[in-house]
Amino acid sequence: MSRLYRRTVGTKKIYYAKLVIDGKERSMSLRTGDRNEAMWRLRQKEQELGISAPLTQAGVNDFEATHGPASVEVAAWGSTAPTAPTVNALHYKTAWKIYEAWARLRKRPKTLTIERFFWFQFFHDAARINNVYSITPARVREYQEWHLSRGNKACTANNALRQIGTVINRLKRLDAYGGSNPFLTDSVERLPQPQRRPKFVSKETVQALLAASECVSDDIYLAFALGLYTGFRHGELLALRWKHVDWERTSQDGEVLGCIQVISEDGFYAKTDTSNRVMPLHPALRAILVYKRPENATEDDFIIKPKKKRIKGAGRRWDWRKQWGQVVKACDIIWFTPHHMRDTFASLLVQSGESIYIVRDLLGHRSVAVTEIYAHLRPMTSAIKSL
Repeated sequence: MSRLYRRTVGTKKIYYAKLVIDGKERSMSLRTGDRNEAMWRLRQKEQELGISAPLTQAGVNDFEATHGPASVEVAAWGSTAPTAPTVNALHYKTAWKIYEAWARLRKRPKTLTIERFFWFQFFHDAARINNVYSITPARVREYQEWHLSRGNKACTANNALRQIGTVINRLKRLDAYGGSNPFLTDSVERLPQPQRRPKFVSKETVQALLAASECVSDDIYLAFALGLYTGFRHGELLALRWKHVDWERTSQDGEVLGCIQVISEDGFYAKTDTSNRVMPLHPALRAILVYKRPENATEDDFIIKPKKKRIKGAGRRWDWRKQWGQVVKACDIIWFTPHHMRDTFASLLVQSGESIYIVRDLLGHRSVAVTEIYAHLRPMTSAIKSL
């Protein structure tokens, strides 16, 4: 016969159960301080071990009448409660440890913290399930409604689904999870939200930013020059080395322009499989790189902050926020962030009449649908003249 009791663990009171297994009395933690939840978890464990009768809907009703409402997870069993351990079982905490071991050396601590927050929020607070294989599209849609019921915006709910979906995709690639991913857009439709219009600056402001950054330091000057003339992401900029610059690459008409490449290597991982790309060098950027390259620089040196080495698990190689703030404050555009350099690069290209597909390739987007946020900037006159 099973027995329920409570022990003080640290500052919390946790319920434990004593069960007779193979003739021996064993004690186990039910990992909850709520008596009703503890009773249901004990009932579930008894069924898994085959020491109690299967739970029926009538049993659910009788137990609720005595002990109060059942949890979402247990009440949903009805007459199909498991009587033996599930073959496909992966506890969400175990799954997170597997993912965290992979991501700790590859992702920024801030990114990992956000993913962990939404992962535990879904399993512990919203869905209240333990098994990753128990995720269904219906539970994901309930999670969306859970966010809205708490006053969160649609963008927050969509971001939560994206973060959790990323973790599950990686678990599948690591062969730790063999089920489906209901967090994908083809399984659960995202909540509608206003489309973000990209913010960017004019060509005149670009020159002002370059002039102001040159007065601060060579490193932040190179960061602004590379970001504004290539549209590379923050992490891609800090991963650039001198060996990634090809000074002799020629254009189709034979002009020597040179190029710069984004390559996943030396602990740097590109955002997507299309992020590894080749960018032609703008003449102004080529001149800046030639002028600012140190005489003793080697091919393996970083272009930006060469003496600052990458530390595994420490996020960005160089924190440029202080110098960045000095530059944008001097130009009176406090709102300008590193991603706005990417928006400026794309917006100015589209405004000049460049094809949206060319812009997609230069930005390293996987789909042109992502690049379409800049499509409204193309002047209609250039489209008519191109006929």
